[in-house]
Amino acid sequence: MTSRARKEEFIRSFDGPTINDAIQSALGKHGLSAFHDEVIHDMASSLARDLRDRNRRNRENRRIWAARKTA
Repeated sequence: MTSRARKEEFIRSFDGPTINDAIQSALGKHGLSAFHDEVIHDMASSLARDLRDRNRRNRENRRIWAARKTA
């Protein structure tokens, strides 16, 4: 087992909040330059998709709310 594989296994042994704290700490130290281009692309795609979904839900909720007010 390589050193990286051992480190990955060690990191996976922790719970979600602990891993999130470690990631936030690493981002604070190294910034986004610590990630490969593919990871940056995945993050940007995920954020854009989430924003589109949130905007769509907000529009739908406004229509529902407006229909209730007029009924």
